[in-house]
Amino acid sequence: MYRKISAIVLPLALIALIAVSAWGFQVREEKNTVLIKAENQYQRAFHELTDNVEQLHYELAKIMILNGEESQRKALANVWRLTNQAQSNIAQLPLALLPFHQTQQLLHNVSGFAYRTSVRDMRNKPLSAAEKKTLVNLHRRTGEIAAELRKVQTAVIGKQLRWMDVEVALADERGQRDNAIIDGFKLVNEKVVEFEEFDWGPSALNKHLTTEPLITNAKPLSDAALKKRAGEWVGGTAIRQVRDKKLQARGIAEWQVKHRSSDQTVSVQMNRYTGQALMFLHSRKVGAVKLQPEQALAKAEQYMKRHQFPALEMVAYDRYERSASITFVENKHKTLYYPHKVVVNVALDNGEIIGLQSQLPFAESERAKSLSAVSRKSELSQKSARSLLEPGFKVLSVRRAVIENERREAVSCYQFEGRLGEQHYRIFLNTVDGREEQVERLSEVEI
Repeated sequence: MYRKISAIVLPLALIALIAVSAWGFQVREEKNTVLIKAENQYQRAFHELTDNVEQLHYELAKIMILNGEESQRKALANVWRLTNQAQSNIAQLPLALLPFHQTQQLLHNVSGFAYRTSVRDMRNKPLSAAEKKTLVNLHRRTGEIAAELRKVQTAVIGKQLRWMDVEVALADERGQRDNAIIDGFKLVNEKVVEFEEFDWGPSALNKHLTTEPLITNAKPLSDAALKKRAGEWVGGTAIRQVRDKKLQARGIAEWQVKHRSSDQTVSVQMNRYTGQALMFLHSRKVGAVKLQPEQALAKAEQYMKRHQFPALEMVAYDRYERSASITFVENKHKTLYYPHKVVVNVALDNGEIIGLQSQLPFAESERAKSLSAVSRKSELSQKSARSLLEPGFKVLSVRRAVIENERREAVSCYQFEGRLGEQHYRIFLNTVDGREEQVERLSEVEI
């Protein structure tokens, strides 16, 4: 009896064991294939990034050497292309938990500077002395960044370092991050932080709202009051103040806050005179998506109401994997002021606000006055502007708006929202000459 059962069970068990072993081997091989593919992608992005920065250093030298407007324009276009490629390659590397945003911001600013300068009439508006000085400084600084990246590249090749190890090290909650690649990128970012502030030229409207002195005729809040406000903005306990003379001179206070749920440290920048948050980002791991766009929007609106933001209007909803970035703009005198905006980041697992960036004016600054003035300029009637649209475009609504064009100049526009076929669009036409300034495709949430 037992022999008969054994004769049946043992072969079946052996077959099951072989099947499970084969399945495990296949799973392991597939996992290794995915890891190898990811590692190859990381290595390619890193080596291309290093080459991008070296070429950027070379192109900046060409601009300083060349005198002809057309030659300078081509070199500036190359700078714009290389900085965008560099930013794209950075986005492909596992650097989300690494402090590298200053370097990314520098590349973003260089890209904007190169683009705005290249598209203007350089015959009538050649490079100014300040812009030439900026190019000299950028050339020197990009050389330093390129040299540091080459050191990291030499270590990667010589020691056969893997980017997958970087990802594991950054995810290590115990903080054990002894890694040559991580150390190298931290050093690059620290060098960028030490750089002097660049003058990006008049085409950049000088500075963003948050880089101007916020309020100069008021008394700043006490450290105790700012500490309390920092904790309220982020949702935790403020543990230390960051002493930065440049920020303080511009009326900005920065505090580090220990978040109550993740125990991560989050930096928040605030207006020293009002306690209004200017920027913070909580880089926590977001779980599975549970919120619909309407629910995420409601969470953002509740947060803004709780923190007493002025009446703002939602104009954009962007989904980034498991979080949503929702943009609100100021609505004054029946005119939407797009440069005066607040961007709220919402985690789609539980609706927590994990980021904020505010460019609202806290005082009637010169820039706010200029935006108000430009919004009142109009030489083209709404009817005339409407006639310039594609006949097949069905207009659903018309608003007045002030936006920044590609040259970062404030322009007054008619904002037409409508439908062409099955797609919805937002079209901005200049109120002075009817020129098409911008076209946006709208999501269902934005309609």
